[in-house]
Amino acid sequence: MAYWSMLAGSFFFALMGILTESLSQQLSFLALATIRSAIATAVAAWWVWRAQVEWVVWRPADLWMRSLAGCASMLCLFYAITHYQVAVILSLTNMFPVWVGLLSWPLLGQFPKRETWIALAVSILGMSLIFQAARQEIASSPPSYPNATESLGEPLVHPNQSHEPQAHWRPKSAVTAAIAAGFLSGVALIGLHRVRNIDARMVVTHFSAVSTLIAGCLWLAMPGFRMLDNLSLQSWLRVLGVGLSAVIGQWFLTLAFSKASPARVSVVGLSQVVMTTLYAGWVQQRWPNAVGFLGMSLIVGATGWVLLKHRASSEEDRPKATTS
Repeated sequence: MAYWSMLAGSFFFALMGILTESLSQQLSFLALATIRSAIATAVAAWWVWRAQVEWVVWRPADLWMRSLAGCASMLCLFYAITHYQVAVILSLTNMFPVWVGLLSWPLLGQFPKRETWIALAVSILGMSLIFQAARQEIASSPPSYPNATESLGEPLVHPNQSHEPQAHWRPKSAVTAAIAAGFLSGVALIGLHRVRNIDARMVVTHFSAVSTLIAGCLWLAMPGFRMLDNLSLQSWLRVLGVGLSAVIGQWFLTLAFSKASPARVSVVGLSQVVMTTLYAGWVQQRWPNAVGFLGMSLIVGATGWVLLKHRASSEEDRPKATTS
């Protein structure tokens, strides 16, 4: 049950990423994050009310740890997806199991195992290759308009493999944000494991409400803020799809982690990288370049390996049945 829940959650998160990337030319990442969270809050709150689940707001503190870290991770994720290839971004954000292994030391008092350090070293190599691929893309692509530069000095470029120009393509800062999103997801998931006794629907509602408040305030405070206008019906449907796929995916993720060990189900979560890569390649004819693909493979491979090692060691530690 937990594996199927994680696979379903991965599908809906991949769908959310694809829809978010498709709206990057029309809405800012803060607008998309706010709308995603608001829709998720409304649906999840209705779900909680309908099921007559006990409302939890201020306590325990671990619930706030999960929601605040999850909100920060979501903002980094939406920035990254709207500024670079979704498949590359998800390969970086899905290395959160490695971060969980490292964070278990200061947060849970559990020293990381040898495989965690090996996976981190391989993942760092993968991240460096993805950064190199991003620099190659910037160097080989013309600016999307004359003298266009980012505040950090990174030029705005077209993606090489895309047939449609991306006016907000910022590979280097997007990769950095994706790494931050993965790290913050590790913090959020440790908090999620601590609140496993709270109904999954309430956990999703709390996270979504906190994210709506924070993302909404940042959106309102953003220079050049403007309300949603001139959106086609198709765009509105995609916006709705972002919110609905997010809340469904979040619920399946919460359900999976509440039913089984995070290491056991997180391996299945890596499937969203495969889903988005195949979609971008077959549907959009936009495959990652060779260096970037190698970096993605190293990260996904190292993450999957450490999860499988953790699962194997957990099963070895279980008491074995004896026969009389």
